[in-house]
Amino acid sequence: MHSNGVNWDEPTRVERSGHDECPILLHMENTVNTSTLRRPLKQLAVSALLSLGLSFAAHAQAVDGEVRKVDVDAGKITLKHGEIRNLDMPAMQMAFRVADPAFLKKVNVGDKVSFTADKVNGQFTVTSIDVKK
Repeated sequence: MHSNGVNWDEPTRVERSGHDECPILLHMENTVNTSTLRRPLKQLAVSALLSLGLSFAAHAQAVDGEVRKVDVDAGKITLKHGEIRNLDMPAMQMAFRVADPAFLKKVNVGDKVSFTADKVNGQFTVTSIDVKK
């Protein structure tokens, strides 16, 4: 029994309140064993936590690449890169927008980099970049 005096393991009976025409109240007057309700709630909670974990896993992860072109005027960088899992993108060479134009000033063609990318406003965008030493 819980501190509030309710024993959640025992079936609960709802008293009739004179609303025979209401299907919800008619349903409620049937006996409910709350222990049978707990299992689906636990399963729902576990599912929610797992999907939350998977959504975190889908966020941008660092990818290795090589700078092939820097276009300061267009605000783009061309990278030859490995697989970008969060974008479901295989290894390839392509141009990306950059989230911060300052990224383009700290890299040169031929630099080996580690970067993250995501889809921002519908466009593939480098969201961080660091030159590897």
